[in-house]
Amino acid sequence: MQTRTTALAMAAAVVVALAVWLMPPAQHPPTPAEGEITAQPDDPPAVLPAEARIEVSEPKAAADVSPANRDGATTRVSIRLLDRKSRAPVTSKVELWQLDLPAVGDWTAGDRKLREYVIREPGAEFDLAPGRYRVAIACQPATSEDPAGFTVGTAPLDLAFPVDLPQTIEVWLQVFDEHGRPIESGRLGESFEMQTAALPRWADPRRNLTAPPPPHRGGGGSSMSSHPRNADPARGFPLGRWRQRLRSERRAPKRWVRTPDRGPVWVDLRAYAAARDAPEAVTRTYVGVAVPKTYFDGAVLVPDGRTARAAGADYSVSNRAQERTPGSYPDLWRWVPIRVIVSLKGYRDVQFEHRLIDGDPPVRVMEPK
Repeated sequence: MQTRTTALAMAAAVVVALAVWLMPPAQHPPTPAEGEITAQPDDPPAVLPAEARIEVSEPKAAADVSPANRDGATTRVSIRLLDRKSRAPVTSKVELWQLDLPAVGDWTAGDRKLREYVIREPGAEFDLAPGRYRVAIACQPATSEDPAGFTVGTAPLDLAFPVDLPQTIEVWLQVFDEHGRPIESGRLGESFEMQTAALPRWADPRRNLTAPPPPHRGGGGSSMSSHPRNADPARGFPLGRWRQRLRSERRAPKRWVRTPDRGPVWVDLRAYAAARDAPEAVTRTYVGVAVPKTYFDGAVLVPDGRTARAAGADYSVSNRAQERTPGSYPDLWRWVPIRVIVSLKGYRDVQFEHRLIDGDPPVRVMEPK
């Protein structure tokens, strides 16, 4: 009986051992690639606003493999970001691009975006194959230039790139009539256009010849409802605070003031994004002129001598305000170009600009189509 019990125990041990031996190995999460910065709950907040912290979705295509990254040789590259003015460390998302890759397989020659990283203080380290590289810095204004490209060879590199942080402005608009009298009230509104999410200006991305083209994004726009507002006697109409727009921000706004029976005056803020809660701002004052919609009636005629308005034409009269600077004329409103478009069925549109400083506009005759 004891022999039988011992045999059963041995058999059970063999079965357990086989089960353990046949179990699949434990799965562990992959180790982040060298140089990739991963967010941690206690990480300090990035300098860039939330709009810049986006993930870019790219078209699905065959893996972009170049001779440079099939070779296992790499060089250590350290990158730091510093505020151009204060030289203080800056945290920002960056795009790392490999430049001037040759054509290979289904891929054309050109540049390739390797990945997006967040570079935090005191910097980040990358192991890069030999070649040319460049970074696009997300927290810079869209109008700023990215740092120049750099060449990776066999010697380690320690790079510190200056960064332009977005400036915030507080905008005021002074509007005058055709006699130089201040317009004291009007309706404030905003219109905008949606711009295509831009690649870095310097990038020439390589293309996969077998992949479908990426979808077109951009275009379009809208107008917000306007609201009445009185002008400050000394400063004009308050248009709010605006921060220089980042490349990842697609909404490009304009602010305008309309007054009854007069053409609108607008301020081009397409290089900016709303920053109403910014604690500090540089004040900028713009000047525009709002003339009556009938101001140019005698300046555009049809061939029979009637004014275009008498013939049923539509008039569009608008004005892009100009920034007042220390060198501006005291009567800047006289120098601001007024844009005029006259449309009449059966005739070619008449379009021109006119400044009040130039006196009466010349007479133009509409041409039949």
